[in-house]
Amino acid sequence: MLDLPVDRPRATLAAALLLAVLCAIGLPRLSINSDTRVFFSDSNVNRNLLDAFDARYDSSVSLFLALHAEEGEVLTRERLDVIAALTEAAWTLPYATRVDSITNAVHLTSDADSIAVEDMYDPKGSIPIPVVAERIASDSLLAGRLIAADRRTAAINIAFDYPVASSAVTEEILSATKAMVEASGARAAGLEPWYAGRVASSNAFATAGRRDLTTLLPVSFAVIYGLLIVLMRSFRAASALFLTAALAAVSSLGIAGWAGLQLNAATAHIATVIMALGVASLSHLVLLTRRILRRGARLQSAILEALRSDIWPIALTLGTTSIGFLSLISADAPPFREMGIFVAIGALFCLAYGVTFLPALLYAFRLPTGDSRSAVGQAVAASTGWVVDHRTRLLIAMPLASAVAALGIMLISINDTFPDYFDESFDFRTHTDLIEDNLTGLEVLEFDIGNGKPEGIFDPAYVARLEQFEDWLRHQDKVVHIASILETFRRLNRHMTDGRPESAIVPRDRATLAQYMLLYELSLPPGLDLTNAVTVDKSRSRMTVIMHRATTRDVRELRERAEAWWGESPRDGIQAAGTGLAVMFAYLSSLNVSSMVGGTALALVLISSILLAAFRSVRYGLISLVPNLLPGVIAFGLWGYFVGEVGVAVSVVGAMALGIIVDDTIHLIWRYQQARKEGAAPEEAVAAMFSIVGEPMLVSSIVLVIGFAMLAVSGFHITSSTGILTAGMIGFALLTDWFLLPPLLIAVDKGFPAVAGSPSPQSAGDLSGEVAAPPLLFRQAALGAADDAETLDRIVQMGSAVVPTLIDALDHPRSAVRLMAASALARIGDGRAIEPLIRTLLADRDDNRALSAAERAALRQSLFSFDDPRVRNLLPGDWDAAAPAGSLPGRDRPPAELTGG
Repeated sequence: MLDLPVDRPRATLAAALLLAVLCAIGLPRLSINSDTRVFFSDSNVNRNLLDAFDARYDSSVSLFLALHAEEGEVLTRERLDVIAALTEAAWTLPYATRVDSITNAVHLTSDADSIAVEDMYDPKGSIPIPVVAERIASDSLLAGRLIAADRRTAAINIAFDYPVASSAVTEEILSATKAMVEASGARAAGLEPWYAGRVASSNAFATAGRRDLTTLLPVSFAVIYGLLIVLMRSFRAASALFLTAALAAVSSLGIAGWAGLQLNAATAHIATVIMALGVASLSHLVLLTRRILRRGARLQSAILEALRSDIWPIALTLGTTSIGFLSLISADAPPFREMGIFVAIGALFCLAYGVTFLPALLYAFRLPTGDSRSAVGQAVAASTGWVVDHRTRLLIAMPLASAVAALGIMLISINDTFPDYFDESFDFRTHTDLIEDNLTGLEVLEFDIGNGKPEGIFDPAYVARLEQFEDWLRHQDKVVHIASILETFRRLNRHMTDGRPESAIVPRDRATLAQYMLLYELSLPPGLDLTNAVTVDKSRSRMTVIMHRATTRDVRELRERAEAWWGESPRDGIQAAGTGLAVMFAYLSSLNVSSMVGGTALALVLISSILLAAFRSVRYGLISLVPNLLPGVIAFGLWGYFVGEVGVAVSVVGAMALGIIVDDTIHLIWRYQQARKEGAAPEEAVAAMFSIVGEPMLVSSIVLVIGFAMLAVSGFHITSSTGILTAGMIGFALLTDWFLLPPLLIAVDKGFPAVAGSPSPQSAGDLSGEVAAPPLLFRQAALGAADDAETLDRIVQMGSAVVPTLIDALDHPRSAVRLMAASALARIGDGRAIEPLIRTLLADRDDNRALSAAERAALRQSLFSFDDPRVRNLLPGDWDAAAPAGSLPGRDRPPAELTGG
């Protein structure tokens, strides 16, 4: 089956594209869900409480329109006329059900046996403006909620009831409201409009998702594509890899469309994640194919050999990645579940297309060989010997540094603020901040309080407990406004008695309260009844608590203190429950963290079990846990030091990153095992491991880090913090795999003999050139000898297969390795070595890399062994004699001129 992509490339490409098209037909079915409740499942306790609350009190979503006077105050005739006109016009907005403002607020008058209810402000009325202004400013139901203490900001609260929450509905409402404000002359009157409330927040969620899809997604794709071209130094190789990953992302999103997925701000970047995963995993296959091509193999043979060699590591990496993301199913928030499912599907598409579409595309593109000495390859070659040489120090320094970083975890607390989910590029965030600074708080807690008895709110015991609770709330930190039926009772009692302020108390007589309520309800105008304050059977009432600049921790603590207050003394059959959107978001992070603990633990067990089975070694399976777990510890520790607080993103990052960072560990240990089975010593096996996996590991890690870091550009905090934390973990995983795993493998493996016997040139020579040459060259680096005839013979016997590795070794920091590589290349006689040898000879080597006279002589001798015109033209017999001391003639000339290229 592996032969099919190169035996029948056209049929393979056609079949893969057909599958992708069938999946992509589902893309138009994707939609954006703007409902703020999308982060809460139907089984979420706090959501169920809020749903029940909304049903009891005829609650609906609202738009909070604040009007700020740039100069002076809002309580002038011109500005009150504007607010009154806006209040009247707001009733005509789509889906509007109720409008509350300072102008249509209820003002009571009474005589001995009746109550009169009128609007607080009548544009045609004869009451002087100063009197009206004083009434508005002193009304306890308005002060601190719809009118600011400095009288510079007022607000209109508009309630809406629409059947289905969608971005189209919220945009329709917000657009109509903004058009209404523009037409009202508010700006001409010096009033600046600000928009908050659930309609505005829902629209912000939709905007965040749409912005990420239309701007962040294309930019991320472009950055990933550009990185591939730069790192791989091949347009065709980068294009093949990019197209394969893009096909997987499109297919997964198409399946999501068929499944009826509604995208939101948290799931809008699914395609970016799949794209990064596909590029990172499949880059191993592409780079190995190019490496084999540099041996001189035919393209078809190179692709097949790379497939056979890498199919199991790639299958393992993408399989474990799927498991990591599938663990998100245990998250409480539906968007994280959806992201886990469809990214896992995308990873499987990456595997399917990676073994079919990608090989066929590489064959169709006629993948070129390329230059074996890329910058990434040189970095790998230069660092390998250093890591092995300093393994003891690294084995001490890396765990010590990790332990210091891990201490920062103790500084982390779960806390965030709902408006801060969006950055300042969103009007919702800036308007919310302005309203909090100039008018009132926007974190609202609702307490649903009842005794289960019809007409129970008139019970003196109920009223007394309500007053006690209200008094307790007034002394709580950050509470700026409390609204309940109690204030209505106080106002009614004042107007029905002597009208003095001292009479604004709640009567303790059941019949009096019931009579007051009946008179009041009969007097209210349509649309402003009390169904939003008490239930129809009068068994329950609501108490609304507004907090200023409250974080989710503040909301949680107040709710928990309130519940404790109700539990400290007899309740007299009264039940109270704290709810509200603020409460739901206050527990979002903690609920998801607790729900993800089991999912992440299960994913860790499954991934570890798979690795144990794949490596067939308990030792290697246990060693693999270190680089898989340590990056998360380091990343969260540093986050604790520099940030301190985490939000809902922390609940999913661990599981996501675990499935990703295990990839490099699998490839490294897989290749290390291969070398050990062939008889290489631990140090030599590490050299072999890096020689094959090092370059694709660097490429994939760079792509993943930058790919996830791109999410930090998102204006949606959950997406940006997820991207930063995941990128950090992947970056630390690279450092751990590079500087801790090799010393750990060497230290643990020292007491275990190689499977094929003790290491020797003979046993190492039985390996393929890709695996055997690095250990042999490493031996020379350790011994510092360049004239080991036995080792040189074994390398030469490998023939052309080892030429790319030897060419890479010409850049090794050790002179002995460079000389051994040059001598071997001369004896093998492969023409591909001529230009690299010439470049090495004519290069300007600085510091300790300067060519010695012995190296110059050896390189010239190696080159003269080739009967090639380039050598005769560039290296005449008297070349050394004509050269100034300590210099190389022509070294400033362009390389193309020197090499004839």
